[in-house]
Amino acid sequence: MTIKEAPPGLLPNPYDKGYTLIEPVVKAEVVVSSSEQLRAGIKADIKTLKDQKKPLKVILDLSEIEFIAPMGIRALIAEQNELKKNKGEIVLANVPKRVAGALDFMGVAQNFKTITLGTPKT
Repeated sequence: MTIKEAPPGLLPNPYDKGYTLIEPVVKAEVVVSSSEQLRAGIKADIKTLKDQKKPLKVILDLSEIEFIAPMGIRALIAEQNELKKNKGEIVLANVPKRVAGALDFMGVAQNFKTITLGTPKT
């Protein structure tokens, strides 16, 4: 995972304050073999946020994910549940139609807020 400070204008209100943008290391497809890698990456970033005493509010940019297997979706749900215990959340950004369809098919789309990231101001 990659933690990024979001440039001004990238995150829509109200996500422009108190949220941290992270990008998955896993690209293209989140299948069974990479699901644990996805979850481990999110866990590591959350630990970093905790250590830095930052809010546990994460925006996960899925723009480069073309497919997500049920195991990957379960990993997202598990981390979402952990964050909610600590007044945090995962917001999914730039969700491709195929991934949105998988979330909807599994009946978990309502568990996540989704946003579209804007263009950063220069």
